[in-house]
Amino acid sequence: MKEKLRRISIYCAALLSICLLLSNQMVARAEFTQCDRQAVLLNRPYYDPCSVACATAGAPGTVVTLPGVDNPQKVLNFFVGQKGLTPIQGAAIVGNLQQESRGTIDPTARNPSSGAYGIGQWVGGRQDGLNNYAADKKLDPAAIETQLGYLWDVDLPAQIAGGFPELKAFLTPDPTATIESATLLWRKKFERPGEAEAHDDLRIKYAQEALQLYGASAQTGTVNAGSGSVSTACGSGSGGSVVGCNFGAGTGPFANTNTTVYPRVEEMCQRAQKLTDRNSAEFQDACGDSPGTGSNLCAGACESAAEYTWLGTRYQYASAIADWNAQQASGHAHPGDRDPPVGALLFYNTSAFGHVAVYLGNNKLLSTDIDGKGYIYIVNADRMETTGWHAPYLGWSDPYFKGEVQ
Repeated sequence: MKEKLRRISIYCAALLSICLLLSNQMVARAEFTQCDRQAVLLNRPYYDPCSVACATAGAPGTVVTLPGVDNPQKVLNFFVGQKGLTPIQGAAIVGNLQQESRGTIDPTARNPSSGAYGIGQWVGGRQDGLNNYAADKKLDPAAIETQLGYLWDVDLPAQIAGGFPELKAFLTPDPTATIESATLLWRKKFERPGEAEAHDDLRIKYAQEALQLYGASAQTGTVNAGSGSVSTACGSGSGGSVVGCNFGAGTGPFANTNTTVYPRVEEMCQRAQKLTDRNSAEFQDACGDSPGTGSNLCAGACESAAEYTWLGTRYQYASAIADWNAQQASGHAHPGDRDPPVGALLFYNTSAFGHVAVYLGNNKLLSTDIDGKGYIYIVNADRMETTGWHAPYLGWSDPYFKGEVQ
């Protein structure tokens, strides 16, 4: 009996040893990485495919070149195309970095007085952090790709944890955010320059330019017409009434209570944003044969732009006033009404040809020429009647083209 128990004990001990050996081989050692730390700070679960990518692609010392014709476009592509921010969020950061570093986003910029360095004009411990980040990854600290990686992977989480939780809120898409409010928030909570060095007017100017020039081409998400929000590749917006095309909250005379949803409003929202990018194929297609020439392709071509926003084609009507007259004749016009739905055509009595804009919700509209001859802009609705052209408002109409409401 004793011999039998001894053999059983030996067998169990051997079996236990085998199990422990297999366990040590199968279970990897878990470490709290920089990615884990950032996920905690940004309130993103580790298993979420939308989690912020911390590691630079490629082996140590490998520089991943960002696409873009200049540094502002490269930076916007980084934040929007790679990190999933909205164009407004990305452009707000671009505007700040551009003001911080000589107006061009220069990664070699150095302040001769303070020693601040790089696109973020880092000083002290934050500058040391950049150098340590570059050394650890065997990268050039003067490369814009390195500095953007440091900003996103290390500096931003550190600022959130260090007493600036507003930056965490900044990273959450907000349909009420404007390019102005987003730019100022980033300046106050991330850059934190002295008031004499703030130059908020220039920061906002640079941000607006980035949004107009490159916002559409950097956009990777899709407009969800059910919520008025932009969803990235890792999720979609929730349902609800249409409030706009996610171009922020504007100022103007419209009520925003009309819940009419046009069948192709989602396509319209996407196309509207692309048209603001003067380098896009959509802008060239919409305005290529318009009265303008060269860089002023869309000069005086409001009707072409409005039709293209909805149809992807043009030449339905010869002018805005011809369109307005046709809409009245078909029963789709609403003279004087101040509650247009998202996508409605807004008509103004500017001349014998008139003017038409496209309503984007939240008192934002798409119009040619209003911020510079020959281009297409998304602006606050009150620009048409007050601070902009002082144009008399005629009313709105459904986007009724080719015998049907779009």
